[in-house]
Amino acid sequence: MLELKFQSVQSIWTSKCGIFNFNRNIHMEKIHISDDDRIIFAKLTIPAEPDLLPIYVLNIYAPADSSQNRAIFYNSLMNYIKSLDSYGDILERLILAGDFNFQYDLRLPNNAPNKRPAAFVLFTDTFLHDCNNNYSDSLFETLPTFRRGKVIKTLDYIMVGRQLKDLYFDNNIEHVSSVWTDHALLTIKLRLQLNNADKGL
Repeated sequence: MLELKFQSVQSIWTSKCGIFNFNRNIHMEKIHISDDDRIIFAKLTIPAEPDLLPIYVLNIYAPADSSQNRAIFYNSLMNYIKSLDSYGDILERLILAGDFNFQYDLRLPNNAPNKRPAAFVLFTDTFLHDCNNNYSDSLFETLPTFRRGKVIKTLDYIMVGRQLKDLYFDNNIEHVSSVWTDHALLTIKLRLQLNNADKGL
């Protein structure tokens, strides 16, 4: 149903999360889906650009019920990433996106270090760049991505590896109909160095 609504070329879905591909020039290949349906790992390639290294997408939906379950989830996620062949290279070209179910920014109301999975925060701070937030800028205001009644939080993120950070040039947070979801739609744009693909890629 959503595939028709969004008119995607390819999609990978679980009961918890999904990845859409809207570009016919890009091929999306499923690498892994976790047993609990909370993790989708996929590889993106451009067949017309065989010299272009693949981009990897890790879509997650972390547990919301307790910080202990989130810590277990994130430890399992990091162990999975570290178990991958050439995981250092994958991290450089990784897009990590989804509902993290915690707030990074310690300036936000009712947020404290003990509410965040410390090992995962250190991992992302070390290897990834948050495309929608700039925590080092004291004037930057973190934008909410979750709205349910009077509850407004920033729970959803898109982060990219070091090689993709240099290609990243735009982002957007769009609030869609609350009939569909209480989460915002987050998007980023990357400027890829292409030789053979259409200009619209």
